[in-house]
Amino acid sequence: MKRRGFLLTVATGVLSACGSLAPQRDAAQVKEQVIARELTFAKTMADRDHAAFSTFISEEAVFLNGGKPLHGK
Repeated sequence: MKRRGFLLTVATGVLSACGSLAPQRDAAQVKEQVIARELTFAKTMADRDHAAFSTFISEEAVFLNGGKPLHGK
């Protein structure tokens, strides 16, 4: 039981240390960044700019095309 308590204490310390290392970000600033990114993405679709659109797509993306999955860009 002592070992279990020790491991729990170590794990708690590590996790709390990791949390304190994360930079604090202003929620309003993050929201504005997301909105700007979404608008830029939407513009690629409105402009029918396939090259710009593809820069937003992950290599791991999956699209359904008539029930058939298409993978990646």
